Amino acid sequence: MKKTFFICIVFSILALTFAISMNKSYSLGIKLEVTGEKGSRVLNYYDYLTGYKFSIDTLVEYYDYSEYMAVTTGNEEVYFYRGNETDKNTYTRGLASETADRKALEYGSNGRRVKTTEDVINNLKDIFNNQRYGEFMFTFSPYDNIDWNSVKNYWTNAYGVSYPRKNYYTYSQKGNQEVDRWGLDISQVSSGELKINAINIRITKDELEVTDNFANKLISEVKNKSDYDKIAFVYKYITTKTNYYVDDGYDNTLASTASAYDALMQRESACVGFSIAFSYLMDKLNIESYIVDNISELDVSNRYIKSVHTWNVVKLDNKFYKIDTTGRIFLGALNKNELSDNLLNISTAKYPRSDLPNINFSIIDNYLNEAKSIKTTTTQTPILFPTKKATKEFIIPNSQTKTIKTTNTTNTKENTTITSIKYENGTTQVFVVTIPTTKNKENENSRVEQQNKKVNLNYILIPILIIVIILYIVYKILLKKNKGDISGQQSM
Repeated sequence: MKKTFFICIVFSILALTFAISMNKSYSLGIKLEVTGEKGSRVLNYYDYLTGYKFSIDTLVEYYDYSEYMAVTTGNEEVYFYRGNETDKNTYTRGLASETADRKALEYGSNGRRVKTTEDVINNLKDIFNNQRYGEFMFTFSPYDNIDWNSVKNYWTNAYGVSYPRKNYYTYSQKGNQEVDRWGLDISQVSSGELKINAINIRITKDELEVTDNFANKLISEVKNKSDYDKIAFVYKYITTKTNYYVDDGYDNTLASTASAYDALMQRESACVGFSIAFSYLMDKLNIESYIVDNISELDVSNRYIKSVHTWNVVKLDNKFYKIDTTGRIFLGALNKNELSDNLLNISTAKYPRSDLPNINFSIIDNYLNEAKSIKTTTTQTPILFPTKKATKEFIIPNSQTKTIKTTNTTNTKENTTITSIKYENGTTQVFVVTIPTTKNKENENSRVEQQNKKVNLNYILIPILIIVIILYIVYKILLKKNKGDISGQQSM
């Protein structure tokens, strides 16, 4: 009996200690005091338990507190920015901008906060020109100065084609990432977010660096030659040194060997890599050329495309000829049905010359080995959405607790409880808003829902303590009765 009672007492002490430590953070909140005259009112921020007065800087940094707040006083809604009264327009626009800022921070290195059309375009350039591999979320306010139609037009010109059946592209369109033929979907920008998918980048920044080093040395062999000699040199080099890699055809995904790096540095590629490498070198030699897909299937509604082969057209003497480095076609004739439009001045007869130059491959092999020895530092690891950052701890300095008296409580918003209270002297009207002090980047409704799900341990531990006390009293009564029975038996 004594052992059981002792265990109950120990358990009660531990439980109460745990409850007190847990409730230090659970019950802490913020009180807002509204002072001043209408038009220049001020919010003062106090700790609910100690009365410590917070600065807005502390609340923003440690408690994830919004710089903007709307407080209902009677039938009037008063708007504040950093504790000072402001107008509704400033509050609405500022809160929307702050929300966009917070969203961008939540996405970490994937988040891009944009405010103007130029911001959006510059961020697109940064992602694709630097081969930043992953998914990126652009965040913005509906009040930001962004012309989304201009952004869409830029996207189409830089990374896409004018209509889905377009089948020839510049190197800048198709060389570093797969061309987008469906257009940038801006229908959801009203949500304040736009996802940019950069997972179809076919060449890493490292690979592009070493490929550029090699390509610049390669074209130095013919930089002073005629356009015909330049085209013939590149054609012969690729057809001689690059092995064909058999794939299953382009089917909405990229083959693993489909870049200029694969064709020129690894010397093995699918037809896509052959044609991309050819146009890549033509660009460096200032000769106009295009990468051409033989589209066999196209379903615009389901965004599906299948190509059975890829080759090139190149401009020579003001006409365009066919180059197929995998099919071994050199300056061949073009059929008008092979291209998706008739905007190019195509040649219906093959070029009269077909001789190819002699190439000193041993010198070029040295160029290749030199480029491969370059040490690079970046990788093509996808950028992942980050986890939440740890909450910073703020220690409230020693301060005197203010005595307050509650008079009534009203609910004005889903995420706000406002209580009308007075100080003991009854001179100041105060509005109290209790919020969680744990830094949380979730939206306000989720914040309240999570807070409501928490269990106040007092409701469990205090009854346990009461039960233990009752058991102790019963134990004492039984012990006294037991001693009386023993005394009676002894007297008999």
